[in-house]
Amino acid sequence: MKALSFCVTTKKEGGFISIPIDEMVIAEKSFITTLGMPASRFDSLLSQVALGKLQPGKMVNREIKLSEVEGIFQDMTNFATTGTFIVTDYS
Repeated sequence: MKALSFCVTTKKEGGFISIPIDEMVIAEKSFITTLGMPASRFDSLLSQVALGKLQPGKMVNREIKLSEVEGIFQDMTNFATTGTFIVTDYS
């Protein structure tokens, strides 16, 4: 299964993106999100990761320090950043 990775949209996109729906239907592709995903479904999600069918690491744009989180949130509020960040340095 091929996957497309989407994060929060830019200010210009305003929360809207185009998706190739015809191709998705013909090729039986799925659009799956984890925002608000119920905890009861995490086991099935994690099993897909373990099998290599999902590779969440590909969604990460940059590793950051814990001290950078507030700045990232401020940038998100102002639509000044895109992508997915993960905290790896808690010092």
